[in-house]
Amino acid sequence: MYVRSAKDRDETWLIDLFTEAGYEVDAFRPEEFVVAVDETTGSRLGAGRLVRHENNEAGAVSELAALVVRPQVRKQGVGAHLVERIAAHAADSGTEQLYVQTDHPRYFTQFGFRGVEDIDRPAALPASSAEDIVMSLPPARFQMPERLRRRFKQVQLEDTEPARTTADEFEVTTEDATYKYEP
Repeated sequence: MYVRSAKDRDETWLIDLFTEAGYEVDAFRPEEFVVAVDETTGSRLGAGRLVRHENNEAGAVSELAALVVRPQVRKQGVGAHLVERIAAHAADSGTEQLYVQTDHPRYFTQFGFRGVEDIDRPAALPASSAEDIVMSLPPARFQMPERLRRRFKQVQLEDTEPARTTADEFEVTTEDATYKYEP
């Protein structure tokens, strides 16, 4: 099991995954996504999205905007490793604070995220559900609980779909394709 940056060929799968989970993907930019992959089967098991919101008056903020793990591998550290990779990307880009808006604050607290008071909420951070709590973390201070690191190394796959690459993912059409036949 490993987590990697998204590639163009992940677009359809990512949009379907996030749409099914109730997230809106307005545009696909691979640099915003990370994907958890089973190294044996190539199955994609989850994904996360890091979005940088720009606001001329308020500056820019980075948000862990979405995190989705397939039900078959939940509670096995997959989400934790996606969050870790997103925090690393945020730190690498110079982000001072990584924000998340969530209705599962206990999950994010284990990584070092802390609640943000309404008065301290960045203006550039888009509004979310009234039930969501805004939390933040300096990305360099991300903490991975050892129990989640161990679980991730022992992920048990059940009924996961193998990764399929289609001609559409490579933008190949029958009109443009050439075929080579060996006699």
